[in-house]
Amino acid sequence: STLTFVELITENRLLLLTALIVSWISFKLSQLLLIYLKYTVGVWCLSKRKTLRQAGEWAVVTGASSGIGEAYAEELATEGLNIMLISNDEKQLSSVAKRIANTYNVQTRIVVADFTKNDVYEIIRPAVDQLSTIACLVNNVGMVLPFELFAGEVDSPNEESIRNIIHCNILSTLIMTNMILPKMLTQKGPNPGIINISSYTALKVTPYLTIYPSTKAFIIQFSRCLAAEQYRKNVIIQTMYPLFVSTNMTDLREATYFTPSAKVYAKSALDMFGVEQQTTGYFPHELKAFVYNLMPTSLWNDTYDIIRPAIDQLSTIACLVNNVGMGLPLELFTGQMDSPNEESIRNIIHCNILSTVMMTSIILPKMLTQKGPNPGIINIASYSALRTTPYLTVYSSTKAFIIQFCKCLIAEKYQKNVIIQILCPLTIYTPMTKHEKPSYFNPSAKSFVHSALNMYGVVQQTTGYILHEYKAYFFDLLPTSLWILLTYARVNARKKYV
Repeated sequence: STLTFVELITENRLLLLTALIVSWISFKLSQLLLIYLKYTVGVWCLSKRKTLRQAGEWAVVTGASSGIGEAYAEELATEGLNIMLISNDEKQLSSVAKRIANTYNVQTRIVVADFTKNDVYEIIRPAVDQLSTIACLVNNVGMVLPFELFAGEVDSPNEESIRNIIHCNILSTLIMTNMILPKMLTQKGPNPGIINISSYTALKVTPYLTIYPSTKAFIIQFSRCLAAEQYRKNVIIQTMYPLFVSTNMTDLREATYFTPSAKVYAKSALDMFGVEQQTTGYFPHELKAFVYNLMPTSLWNDTYDIIRPAIDQLSTIACLVNNVGMGLPLELFTGQMDSPNEESIRNIIHCNILSTVMMTSIILPKMLTQKGPNPGIINIASYSALRTTPYLTVYSSTKAFIIQFCKCLIAEKYQKNVIIQILCPLTIYTPMTKHEKPSYFNPSAKSFVHSALNMYGVVQQTTGYILHEYKAYFFDLLPTSLWILLTYARVNARKKYV
């Protein structure tokens, strides 16, 4: 008699399971082979490192007084590029600049600048304007808060340190890119580049470093969207997300094969310029990341001075909804359309990122002392943060920060009774989205909120609206290239509303 499909599967389940395991292992081995080929054949065939000197005369490196920034400056000098080094340590900066100039027979200039300060770009811009042509910008400057538990038993970051890390890690990348990319677009040489230094911590849930990996998640999303905006241009946008490197920031003094010196790392990373848009930059780091990716996650001022006294007067707090946000009008980050100026960049970072971090810092400690069950923090992100979304480069990057911030905060608080939820809606009928009228798939704010609040406690990350879940499911099936084309089409269709 003919066996039914279910009977066939049942009788051959061991064979089927073996076939699935063999297929999975073969797939993973093919991924390892691909990694090896990228760092060998890929570098040999595709690396644009040797063409940088044709792209321009100067390289600009932030955070260049030590560590990865210093090493990048030295590697770029080996290609014959003159180097502008920017950092806040004048003595160390002068020493590095002098050594590079003498060793590689190139020109060097230094700019002493503290990226945590608001007026820093008034110092940098005139210096950059004096450069003839720029082949490469390395956005490397960054800082980390010491072993932070965001709001709990150990010392939490204060408002000043929160502002400093946001300004240093995020605003520096945005404003330096906004300053230099227009100049690159007018140059005639081939393939100038912008290299943004992120971190592998942005790709995994990393409690106790909550704010730092969130800033680095912003950098990854920003770079993806900017690369999509510039895909017809000759500027290469690259994101590096290294694991541990032996630098002052990591406090790892002894270099090893898997924790290289900054010099070894930068040499390998610059070889990958033009090979891959997003990479760790170092073959042993790719191997570590490959292993880590197999592991489940479970193993891995003024405004707030006004708000704080008002919150202190509240007896108990059941819920905080971090919803305030703004977008930039149909932005092409730097190109033919109006680019965001420094003020608008600061505004969107302060409104979309600092508001969430500060309000959480103010309210979460109060929630942790309460005796009632399950108070909650609901952070409003956006589906645009989960896909490469050109024309919404800065906005979607702020929402990528929110998602990573929440994931890390959830991991820190998993033994507490506070529920932390992330909402990633698609388009909703609001003044910000400029839709003419609500529809079944683009609900009114009232319909969305009714559905979203019903999901409180059900799932940690959700669109909050069933039809948005269906749309997201469909969009997730689309390859990135097709999603980007649809984004371009939606933008062109909406120009009449902007």
